[in-house]
Amino acid sequence: MFYKHKEQGFILYLTLFFLVIFSTLSVRVYQSSYSLVKTNIQELLSDKIKLESQSLLRQIGSHIQSFQQNCSFSLMTDKALSETSIHFWKQLRCNKSRANFNYYFFIENLGINDCATINNLATQYYRLNLMIVAKGLLKTNQLFQATFAVKSPVVSQCKKNIDTLDEGLQSLKTIDWEGE
Repeated sequence: MFYKHKEQGFILYLTLFFLVIFSTLSVRVYQSSYSLVKTNIQELLSDKIKLESQSLLRQIGSHIQSFQQNCSFSLMTDKALSETSIHFWKQLRCNKSRANFNYYFFIENLGINDCATINNLATQYYRLNLMIVAKGLLKTNQLFQATFAVKSPVVSQCKKNIDTLDEGLQSLKTIDWEGE
């Protein structure tokens, strides 16, 4: 009789031991699932901001000549641009706010190319630099640079090969921003 109780106690300890192992594994699985969901949410929000940024670049680009007077800045290399501080961006006159981010931008005049034409007129190139400062859950800053081609009032005088372009966005890239 005494032997039976001892065996039941051993089974109780064994059951508790496996229960602790099962609980520990369950907590670890929950933690990794939570971490994965959190990462996916961050990526989703980041992708959403990138898409909104591209839309915003196109909106600003469609009126780039009207912004040129108030938002122009001298040419900057990509390296110099990537090292700018957030203070630099906040001092710019061209800034706005949206529901989930603030944005700051400036325009660089890249000049006229006689041998690239839009409707037989020389092409004026502009570079638009856009800094996105996210609000809320996604605390990140993203820097975009887009090149736009606009027809100039000058008739092309090019005697060489002439490239015909469509007006608007020509290139878009993301710059790794190192500033604070």
